[in-house]
Amino acid sequence: MKRLITLGLCLLAPITFDVAFAQNSSQSTPAKKTTGTTPTAQNYLALGKYYYNSGRYDAAYAAFRTAIELDKKNKDALLYLGRTQIQLKLYTAAQDSFKQLVALDARNVSAYIGLAQTYRYQYITAKDLSTVKNNLDQALNILEDAENANPKSASVFNERALVYNLKGDDSKALENARKASELAADDAIILANYARLQYEAGNMNGAVDTLQKAVIADPTDPINRALYGRLLAEKGDLKAANLEIAQALRFKPQTATVLGYAGIVNYLAKDMNNARTNLSQAVQKDPARYPEFYFYLGRIALDGGNSKDAHANFTKAVTLNGTNAEFRFYFAKSLEAIGDKANARTQYQKALELNKGYKDAQEALDRLK
Repeated sequence: MKRLITLGLCLLAPITFDVAFAQNSSQSTPAKKTTGTTPTAQNYLALGKYYYNSGRYDAAYAAFRTAIELDKKNKDALLYLGRTQIQLKLYTAAQDSFKQLVALDARNVSAYIGLAQTYRYQYITAKDLSTVKNNLDQALNILEDAENANPKSASVFNERALVYNLKGDDSKALENARKASELAADDAIILANYARLQYEAGNMNGAVDTLQKAVIADPTDPINRALYGRLLAEKGDLKAANLEIAQALRFKPQTATVLGYAGIVNYLAKDMNNARTNLSQAVQKDPARYPEFYFYLGRIALDGGNSKDAHANFTKAVTLNGTNAEFRFYFAKSLEAIGDKANARTQYQKALELNKGYKDAQEALDRLK
């Protein structure tokens, strides 16, 4: 069965000017205003970047909007406004921002990638996939334009890999991810994305090897270290996994992603108390970005016989990511556990539709018929 690691709803999506959605821990200080002068668009742009890198997206949004009001053709402000709107889940507004940028600069690869991402995120977060059935094809068409603008942009192939992944085309997803990693062999984020897709396709050894390269490329990246630890734990090397998690926590002890992966490692090590604590802290810090963390909280509750809490957490997991077959399967199990067999059958069927080879879902469906 295909597995899925999630890194929030911005899963596998780096950003830089050449690589979209990079993990950027550096924070530049906002430009100082000169006493007695009127702030310029560049002042507000610098301020917005400071807020963006600090994770203060509401403040960043206001700063970038002001920059554009002062200079409607400021390409950097439009780019960052679109990125901020993505962070705020304002996908339709982000599409408008990126389209304006493309109109100003038809060779701006970052604008195309940002635009493609908005369609992908709309697909991921949609409650009814029939309303976004053309989104992935639209994203692929946009990425063709991006590749025409720059045929050697690793981020184009990276984003295309993510789209094919959602379409269920593992071979094309892996092909594009491999190409991205060849074009950016020292890019830790690109390598980590490739590793996640290898993992999801069932290639655990390849995923661990690729992720190790990502950690070597950027030893200070806590997210990749935490993910590396999570994979090592699943592979059974709990000692090495705990070492990686400890390093990740040393770099970013209060980051939701790191705490969540620490919780998953705890779960795999059967340390349920610490697993529950770390996962609960992770979703408290960022309640709407990490479906996998709710999934494992649901697993802990289900394992402990608390079907009500299990159902609540699995509900959140499938709400945040309705395309994951394993999430659907366990959601169905929780429904069955609380006695709602009719809806359990529906969810088992949906799990089977998402993964036609899902043996456990088929057996459960047969049992309830």
